[in-house]
Amino acid sequence: MKSVKYLFVMVFAVVLSVSCSSDDDSSSSNSSNLVGSWETSNMQEGIEYNITITFNANNSGTTIMTSTFDGITKTESDAFTWSTDGNKLTINSDVGIYSISGNKLTMNSEGEEMVFTKQ
Repeated sequence: MKSVKYLFVMVFAVVLSVSCSSDDDSSSSNSSNLVGSWETSNMQEGIEYNITITFNANNSGTTIMTSTFDGITKTESDAFTWSTDGNKLTINSDVGIYSISGNKLTMNSEGEEMVFTKQ
């Protein structure tokens, strides 16, 4: 389970350091497009991860990560505040660039891309 904790910290850091490789400004400058819940899933070393990030209209939010290994499920969550300035997204004090295309939110940090689907 040590690797689960490590991956959670790593994934959460990626979510909080939100930066993106896309320059699609068509919808990313409208922060109301962020409001709602976004989800992504991943499988690594036999552990299934599901991450849901929720942006509320009052600029608060939550991140929930569920990991399942060998039939055992563990869920962890954290609250955050967010704001936008053009296509820049700030989560707590971390600033990055976000891109929304249709129902996909793309975030990239240090070459690690995460794509979330709006729920």
